[in-house]
Amino acid sequence: MAINVITEDRASGAQVIDGSLKFQQNPVNTHLKRTFATGNRRTWTWSAWIKNSFSGDRGLFSASTDASNRNGFTLQDEDKLLFDFEDGGTRYLTNTGDAVYRDDSQFYHFVLAIDTTQSTESNRVRIYVNGSEQSLTEVVSGYPSQNAEMFVNSNIEHYIGRQSWDSSAEFGGYMTQVYFVDGQQLGPESFGFTDGLTNTWRPKKYTGDFNVPGGAGGTLANYNSNTTLPTYSDQGGGSFGGGSNSIANAFDGSASTYCNMTYNNGQFSKLTFATPITNVTNITIGYDGEGDPGYNGGNVQTSISYNGSR
Repeated sequence: MAINVITEDRASGAQVIDGSLKFQQNPVNTHLKRTFATGNRRTWTWSAWIKNSFSGDRGLFSASTDASNRNGFTLQDEDKLLFDFEDGGTRYLTNTGDAVYRDDSQFYHFVLAIDTTQSTESNRVRIYVNGSEQSLTEVVSGYPSQNAEMFVNSNIEHYIGRQSWDSSAEFGGYMTQVYFVDGQQLGPESFGFTDGLTNTWRPKKYTGDFNVPGGAGGTLANYNSNTTLPTYSDQGGGSFGGGSNSIANAFDGSASTYCNMTYNNGQFSKLTFATPITNVTNITIGYDGEGDPGYNGGNVQTSISYNGSR
């Protein structure tokens, strides 16, 4: 008679960490590197499960052109997490303040989520550990400026397991379930969940898009697999004529550009995508002083939030 043993992992449905890559800090100094194609340099997410075995500054993920132009996500010597952005010698640093991560007997889940398009500076850099957002402390210049472009997602070498500009800052330990997502600032729920059986944070397979089109400027021209910009029409059948304030300006990721859209006796304006978009969470519409839509928001802005597909 066959006996089925229901283990904790099978009962809870959690994904098991059954394999990892070992990084040997000394004397081998192992790391991974890859040259990226250019992607969205303002918005991206890096996630990994990490078990540490060494001390000192340990580079987890990084990219740089030189020591004065760099991005780094580092487990510091004092066991704090640090996000480092240096642009032409000006440094913007945030770390996890009083929180430290020095239990070398367990795997930690670290998520670094960047979106410099956010108007609230504290939302531009978000760090999560084991499912919980960490309170960050501003060091040196603090958070990056709005719409700042990172070196991550440039067409340069990116490193896992060391700082790209400092070969001495090597990571020693284990990494698994490493994800990089281009064009989205994601929370930990995309990569893990709280196991209701054990009340512990567990990994899960990421099933979303890895590359939300956008490029270095953050444009949404190809959003949700669209290869062309949407067509515009108003209720009376009019179409947008183009010009310097074209429809492309509505999808370029910038709050300082805009497109002109017709307002005619209360008629609505409509944008039609070839492929319907499914994961928009917020749309901001601007109006000029006469109520005409299409202004860049100097006078009036209306935010419309959606939950789910529209």
